[in-house]
Amino acid sequence: MVDYAETFCTARRSFGDEKAPLDLFLRPSPNGDLLQFFVIRNGGFAAAEHVPVTVGFGERAVKGTALLYGGRQNGRRTVLINVANDALADFPKARTVTLRGSGVDYAFAVPGLDKVMAALATCNEDLRSHWNMTEERKAAIATRARSITPLRDVITYEDYPAQALREEDTGQARVMLLVDESGKVADCLLEKTSGNASLDAMTCVAFVKRARFHPAADAAGKPMKDVTHQTVSWRISG
Repeated sequence: MVDYAETFCTARRSFGDEKAPLDLFLRPSPNGDLLQFFVIRNGGFAAAEHVPVTVGFGERAVKGTALLYGGRQNGRRTVLINVANDALADFPKARTVTLRGSGVDYAFAVPGLDKVMAALATCNEDLRSHWNMTEERKAAIATRARSITPLRDVITYEDYPAQALREEDTGQARVMLLVDESGKVADCLLEKTSGNASLDAMTCVAFVKRARFHPAADAAGKPMKDVTHQTVSWRISG
């Protein structure tokens, strides 16, 4: 099932039952450079941690990191894995997907994955148009969204995830901020992974929580949706 949400496109397939629900979600970045895997099941609160994982599909296997966390209110446990799209050339042909790592052990049957990925691509075309990302829609924007808070001040050293700092993990994450007509960051979508799931997640958490914008506007001054791209380099000084 493909969900045409306001700020993202997601495909979901359920594998569990009412007593033990288990869902696999696929969410591509709007530019098609990255694919996120979510596995959601029942479970209590768990502090976020990242672990090494391997994503298998067909004859291929891709190594990365997964972010594991559990919500306090919804009682669900989530596994989130970010994989660059250039490592997934044969993914639409796969009939199974496996996720293996510390605390992660799943195997999913995914028949018809080529049709699912095609539907997600169509959804992303609509998403780009809805958020004025296409050349035609961008042409109507007279004034682009402008940050009120200096973006260099949005993320500080205090945001460095404790586990990533302890393990001296570094990397560069690129994100897309979707700015609505009020200037609010409606969503933050990962476009390029830093290679560490904790750093990727914290990049978006900080921008959604703290970034504020003057909204974009057309020639008549009417507010419009807009997007801005930001790259964050997570480094540890010697």
